[in-house]
Amino acid sequence: MNRKILSLLAISMVFLSACVQEAGIEERLACMDLTSHSALDIPECGSQEECLREFEKNFSLDYTELSQTSKAALGEFKNRVALSWLYFNHALEKVREINKACSGAGDMSGIDRLVNEFNHSASKGFVEIEKAHQIAFAVIIAEKADLELERIALIKEEPLFEDYASLSDNLNAINNKSTVGQSFAAQYFSSAQKFSALAEKTGFSENIIKETTIFDAVDYIDDKVLSRLKTNFAFAFISDAYTKSFSFLKNFFETERSVNALQSVPAFEFFDSFNWFAGTKNSAVKKFADLVSTANFHKKTAREKIIALEAQVQGELYLVEEKITLIDDSAYSQFDQNFLAQLALLTGFSSTIGSSGLVLRDLSAIKADSSKELALLKTGFAGLKAKSIMGGIPLGEKTGSLKDFLAKTMLLGESIDYYSRNATEGLKSTCAEKIGFISKKLSADFSKFGDEALSAAAKTKFAVQEFREAKTTVQSLVMCKKTVETYNRLELVIKDTGAANSLAKEEAGECMKELETFFEANKSAFPGLGALFGRLVESAGAHDPQTLALECRSLKEKTISELNSMPEAEAVVSNYSAAKKALSVLEKISFSDSDKLSQSAFEEIAGKLLRLESFFENGALSLRSVNLLSELSKTSSSVLFDARQSLVGAFGRHLGKNSFVEIYSSSKVKANSFNSQKTKITAKNLVEPFDAAVSFSVNAQLFQSPKSEYATPNVSGYKAEKGAITVDLNFAPLGSSVLVLESSGVFAKTIEETKPISVSVESAFFEKQVTIDANGSFPELIVPASLPVQADLSGTKVFFREQEIPFTQTSTGIEFGLFNVFPKDTATVFLR
Repeated sequence: MNRKILSLLAISMVFLSACVQEAGIEERLACMDLTSHSALDIPECGSQEECLREFEKNFSLDYTELSQTSKAALGEFKNRVALSWLYFNHALEKVREINKACSGAGDMSGIDRLVNEFNHSASKGFVEIEKAHQIAFAVIIAEKADLELERIALIKEEPLFEDYASLSDNLNAINNKSTVGQSFAAQYFSSAQKFSALAEKTGFSENIIKETTIFDAVDYIDDKVLSRLKTNFAFAFISDAYTKSFSFLKNFFETERSVNALQSVPAFEFFDSFNWFAGTKNSAVKKFADLVSTANFHKKTAREKIIALEAQVQGELYLVEEKITLIDDSAYSQFDQNFLAQLALLTGFSSTIGSSGLVLRDLSAIKADSSKELALLKTGFAGLKAKSIMGGIPLGEKTGSLKDFLAKTMLLGESIDYYSRNATEGLKSTCAEKIGFISKKLSADFSKFGDEALSAAAKTKFAVQEFREAKTTVQSLVMCKKTVETYNRLELVIKDTGAANSLAKEEAGECMKELETFFEANKSAFPGLGALFGRLVESAGAHDPQTLALECRSLKEKTISELNSMPEAEAVVSNYSAAKKALSVLEKISFSDSDKLSQSAFEEIAGKLLRLESFFENGALSLRSVNLLSELSKTSSSVLFDARQSLVGAFGRHLGKNSFVEIYSSSKVKANSFNSQKTKITAKNLVEPFDAAVSFSVNAQLFQSPKSEYATPNVSGYKAEKGAITVDLNFAPLGSSVLVLESSGVFAKTIEETKPISVSVESAFFEKQVTIDANGSFPELIVPASLPVQADLSGTKVFFREQEIPFTQTSTGIEFGLFNVFPKDTATVFLR
């Protein structure tokens, strides 16, 4: 639309020059009026490279996270806007010269040439800005379609959905040519409307705005996006404005009356129109740049949130796993596996847990149920990660699924917390009531039931006192169980002395037999304990069954304690504990990375540990292990070695999988020349700290003589091989380990191919294709091109992506700068 304005102005100059050949004061004033202009928001720049720098400085247009379709289009969008600025600056320069000539300070003889040059630059400036807006409309459609493919509607609570709504608003404005609202499209059509009003004000009566359909933008939109379009949007552009305005103004200047009318036209408004579309402040280009950058930022944030959600789900799953373990394997590991369930039965306790409505008559069932639910969550989460790696999952679907996993995992953890709290605190309360009941019963006279009943009553009273002196919940529950059991024995003695003695006799018999077997083979190794056992055997007949069972149990505990204090036994226990810890970490890595090697190693080591567990009882070596300590020491040492080796390998794979490489240069890269680059390698440990040496490898291309510029303290060395870097660590803390290497080499080369276009006796024209041969892309690349010694630089032109670009002469040819360069990109040099 601005092209229309500049076209009007330019064409006016063409015919104004005819009037000014023999110019009078009126014609000169008309010329000066027509060539005046207001303050502009267009940066001053004298080359496309300089205009691109001005674009980057004025617009923070970040599109690194957008679709590939949009990335390609936006690279051209920037070039189009920059080129329009360049043409605009050329046109403005010519207008100033014309104004100077009209004011009498310049030579009027060259005004025709100036008008023609201005005419050309103004026209080209509007052509480029129209093409830029066409690309902008195509990007809006592409990004909206991309967000629909990403199933953004599943996460309406996220900021990215607001961008989807903004894109939709823009498309609605495009479809309806609406000027209402703050959208980019509304700004564009509002500017178009202003331009039309200006055209009418200057005398235009015909409509010179044509419509371009979306299918004219197919170059920027792929078939997948086109197939999703429900309507064929039409965009308003002014491609015919220049020609038609020329014809109209010619007629306008043919009469004296028309010249007089021109003096009242505010011609500088035509220049303002370019601001409406391409200025750095409140323009359509500014609105579009803001729209794109906001959508890009929210896409980046959404992808970062996915990483954070994955880590959060992973952490919650580990936490739930620990909570399930703590139900009976931590605080109550010294007791029977079903300690809480047994205590519940003894006290008559039952509870409803959480909102599930389950009545836990057997408290140990919560572990199995929770473990089953946890396994389903783990499997689902691993499946989600595998699906994401294999084929990708739409961003909205993955975010929604991760939120669902997180909510379910946290709910499971809360249920377990509630269970644990209810089970322990509820049991403690029930115990207090039960002990209160027992205390009242103990006030009775038990002498009439005999000495055995008196002894049982005394033991029960002592247990009640221990319960009341307990300082922790665990101690309270342990003493509660002991108190209720002793009271039950008291009741049994009162009701049936024979039955109580029978139970105690059975317990004492099993205990005495186990100790007898042990001391027959190891009496000399444990002389003190052996003597105690001998005296217990001698006095067995003098003890009632309950006393004998208690004495035997006490001696067995002392014997196990002394056995486990032996150096060989301590080594076995230490190896066993360390191997279990390593196995736990190995399982986390296997689960976190879906690592089949770690899973296989885990299963193998778990099998070996399972065989060792048969020699342990409540975390300590059992009596039957005493004659196998040497063999158990070798076995446990071997299992620990295998576990640690497997863990080192698993951590190396984990760090390699969770690492990334960043390559950057402190100066512009030049093709066919040595350049220095920095390669930053960051590896993240997402599991837990690892205190042993470990190495990992990443794919990265280094050049000659890489040197370490920076490393975190745990980096001990590195080795650069073909296409890969191996980094050695002394240890792997939780979080990031970083190594920055500096190297130099030829990052990009050029392949030149020259062919003649036309050859005659007088002259020859050639086309040189300069192709970039590189392994990666470059934000900016300096490209040299050789030219024959006799080449005429005045006739040499360089084009890149259909845009002419400036060049400088060198001793061997020319150099030119390219932006956003990819492998196999080609620049074309025309020379003669």
